[in-house]
Amino acid sequence: MIFEKIRIFDKLFEFGIERKKIMSKPDSLGGRMKRLLGTGDGADVHFLVGEGDEQELLPAHKVILTAASDVFKAMFRFDAENAKFAAAASGTAKEVKPVEVPDVGVDAFKLMLAFIYADDLRGLNGDNAIDVLCAANKYDVDGLVKACMDFPKAKLSNVFVALVQARFLGQELLCELLGRDQLFVCGEIAIFNSALCWADEKCRQKGKECSAKNRRAVLGPALFKICFPQIPLGDFTENIVPSGVLTLNQMMSVFVYHSHPDAGLPELYPLKFPTKRRTAIKSAGDDPFKANGLIMLKIEKVSEFAREDENSRRHSEAVYIRGLPWRILSYLKIKSGRKCLGFFLECKARGPNWSCAGSATFRVVSQKKRKKDYTRELSRHIYSSKENSWGRPNVMTFEKLMGPNNGWYDAKNDTVMLAIDVTAEEPTGVK
Repeated sequence: MIFEKIRIFDKLFEFGIERKKIMSKPDSLGGRMKRLLGTGDGADVHFLVGEGDEQELLPAHKVILTAASDVFKAMFRFDAENAKFAAAASGTAKEVKPVEVPDVGVDAFKLMLAFIYADDLRGLNGDNAIDVLCAANKYDVDGLVKACMDFPKAKLSNVFVALVQARFLGQELLCELLGRDQLFVCGEIAIFNSALCWADEKCRQKGKECSAKNRRAVLGPALFKICFPQIPLGDFTENIVPSGVLTLNQMMSVFVYHSHPDAGLPELYPLKFPTKRRTAIKSAGDDPFKANGLIMLKIEKVSEFAREDENSRRHSEAVYIRGLPWRILSYLKIKSGRKCLGFFLECKARGPNWSCAGSATFRVVSQKKRKKDYTRELSRHIYSSKENSWGRPNVMTFEKLMGPNNGWYDAKNDTVMLAIDVTAEEPTGVK
């Protein structure tokens, strides 16, 4: 009898523990959905997200995804029909492979799933808002698209980079970005160049040449969100006119605006571009006295560059770090009869005896999926009035740079992208 009571007590004790465990589970719907996502219990689809070493297999549930997105709904309906057809043809069930998603980052995809399952936006921040926006746009998750577009501008780490990344977005979202009065980029030319990057990507996706006509066609109404009248006339003539994106009448309307801003000739050359200057908002990434920054240089017409004389040069726009202007300097150098790419970091400050120590990571950026950047670290070096540039005079031969299997050279557009991540110390002797 005593042993029977002990046994019953043990059972009650175990039941109490199990009940406590059950009661400790999240009791809200959002909490339960988050737990379901976290455990992957009952998952009937897996996504292989990312590329290379950063790939990760993420479980999910089709019924939840289809309720949130018509893209997922169509995807899974198509997969189900194919599976039925394959099973009927072979008489056996076909093994279901994970859905490969190489063009979305793991963190961005996870955040999208968190939103779909539980409206959870806690992971959204200035560093990933545009990546998440690209994912949400790809899968047509409207609520998340709106959340990303409404993300506080002052918290975005780099809106210029955001605009470059916007090449993965649709035309409507590009219009939304370009139509904002507040963008912290270094002028309307930077916005125009970003729009061209977007247009070039869309041309490539459609298998079209990146010509002025095709760029203009894919930009559509987004072109008329750019404030061309706010670009200084000299810069407009040197940078915008040669692109060929604007028609003759559109260019004339800008020239007339500069000569008669209050009158113009609306009957002959109606101005279709906004004239209001964008509000300059500063973020941490735009602080000219920041300790680190990213510099980029897109080399156009690389095949011509490779045929030029020794010491032919290309410069990037300046990026201010520690209050000093830093640029990428690239030039052609001949070594042992072979033409090589020289790749330098240059800093030019005012004053006869200035100096600034800095370290940098040099990258030849991959322009193809599943190909890696060519990367070299340069340790601490002191830049000064006596020696204002430092780098690698012979990074690689142009033959290697333009090799079809490396991914660094975009043969269709004849371009190479160079980038340097710079970290600088406090300068001395600067006026």
